[in-house]
Amino acid sequence: MQRRASVLASVLMVGLFAGASARAVQASEADRLTYVTFSGPVEVPGVGLSAGTYIFKLADPETSRVIQVLSKDGKTVYASFFSRPDRLWPSADGTIVTFHDGLAGAPQAIKTWFLPGETTGFEFVYPPEQAQHTVSGTETSCVSVSDNVSSCAWEYRTIS
Repeated sequence: MQRRASVLASVLMVGLFAGASARAVQASEADRLTYVTFSGPVEVPGVGLSAGTYIFKLADPETSRVIQVLSKDGKTVYASFFSRPDRLWPSADGTIVTFHDGLAGAPQAIKTWFLPGETTGFEFVYPPEQAQHTVSGTETSCVSVSDNVSSCAWEYRTIS
């Protein structure tokens, strides 16, 4: 009888562990977690990033418009910002990141992020002061939040 209880407890523990693992995998698919590696410095709304590998993901899969950028290990959140839908035809086989045309020698500002097999991606929305800085001296426009809509105090910083 005691052996049966021990076996039952073991099966229950394995079942709980397997269930927790399955949920974590599903969460990664829902939040679109993607590892992106940059060979040089880049900008996202509110922050500059040094060359390296970062996690891009949806902060809330239900709204699917707020993006978070985290350290490779996921322990540090570098930025959280709004995006708006953008289209790509046809869909791509891999992750695509596009950049704004910027000034020579300046970090490239990320314009859009598309996931493999998706035709709708995420266009990054920059705070007005960074949008102006990002495309200063170029003919490219940068999506930004208007001054009367944005109530956030944006702080631009560089992550090394």
